[in-house]
Amino acid sequence: GVSASMQNPSASVVTAYPEGTTKREALRLLAQACCCAVWVDRDGILQIQPLNIGTPADELSADRMPSMGGISVSEPVDCVTLTVRNEYADTEVVYTAGSGKRVKNIDNPCVAPANGQAVADWLLAQYNRRVRYDKPNRCNPAVEVGDTLTVYDAYGENRNAAVTEIAVSFDGGGLESKIKAVGE
Repeated sequence: GVSASMQNPSASVVTAYPEGTTKREALRLLAQACCCAVWVDRDGILQIQPLNIGTPADELSADRMPSMGGISVSEPVDCVTLTVRNEYADTEVVYTAGSGKRVKNIDNPCVAPANGQAVADWLLAQYNRRVRYDKPNRCNPAVEVGDTLTVYDAYGENRNAAVTEIAVSFDGGGLESKIKAVGE
């Protein structure tokens, strides 16, 4: 099955991905065009949902993690240029969000013209979710991709982050997981 939601429910996409595009890449382009992330949940259902940081579903406190490490901060992005090239209609439009020297160039032929600037703005915001977490921990099996966690750190900032990946293992004595998440 498929579960889909859009940041803007009235948003539309254009199915103009280039010939030869893989199914995986087509799904990624379509999800990006509607300001969403795409993943398969634990029930095997394809999710196309916004990856929002909301009310925390759980927390990774110091007593649940073997160390406070596993936090990195990426370089800031000042500007995103989104090129929407439709080879079938022979059109190309470029949308820009932000300004500055640290620029990310994105090509996505599936962005509907009415949504181009909103998608460029969304991409800039996503690139500036700069705090990355890669945290081994004692597992809470109820946590899923897309959930928000409060992640404790050595500085006492305890920030919220959206879960992007979970790997769960059982060693005979207890559940452990490695959670990847992204925060602002």
